[in-house]
Amino acid sequence: MELDLDAVLEKSELFSHINRDSFELISRHFKRVTFENGSIICREGDIGASMFVILRGKVSVLRDMGWGERELGIMEYPDVFGEMALLTEETRSATVVALEKTDCLQLDNVSFGLLLDQDPVFAQQVAKFMTKRFSELTRKTSDELLGAYRALMFAIADLTDSRDPETGTHLERTRNYCVVLADKLSKHPRFKDKISQSFIESIYHVSPLHDVGKVAVPDAILQKPGRLTPE
Repeated sequence: MELDLDAVLEKSELFSHINRDSFELISRHFKRVTFENGSIICREGDIGASMFVILRGKVSVLRDMGWGERELGIMEYPDVFGEMALLTEETRSATVVALEKTDCLQLDNVSFGLLLDQDPVFAQQVAKFMTKRFSELTRKTSDELLGAYRALMFAIADLTDSRDPETGTHLERTRNYCVVLADKLSKHPRFKDKISQSFIESIYHVSPLHDVGKVAVPDAILQKPGRLTPE
């Protein structure tokens, strides 16, 4: 069965919304490739020489976090991958592994460069696609960093609080009290224009830090007679 490249490309976000002439030009530069289950299609750190459009199958996107690989996501038809390295001329930012027998359309860096030079419509579409990708990546990275920062803040506060074993779930209770109080104040005429939902959320995340000062308090003061003491 002959592959209808136009039908495939029209379903891809990168190649949609371009005219018939552009489709015909782009289609001539693609070739079909097949990867067996477990095959490494792209390796993190390698020079990017091709981009791919998935026709059939699934791939896993992995990144080395220093302590091991983390799966960033799974891609399937008609997802595109590998285009970042072609556009930025940097090394691959992730490893892509076939999770099953996977068919792709492959476009090499030479053909990709020619298309950008020869077809302004395609170049414009690529610019829009990359702007969206960078925006999504920035937002995702910011959310992950913020989540890690919040977890670290609570872990530090919790470690500090653990020096006083009688407090129990003191940190959890305190931040819940803070949120309830902030929510009540947000409904008061005096504060309703000053306390927003984002402010209340911030109170929830930073309130555990009220006990960080215990780090500087000597154990002799915290561990009064009758309290548990370490052996």
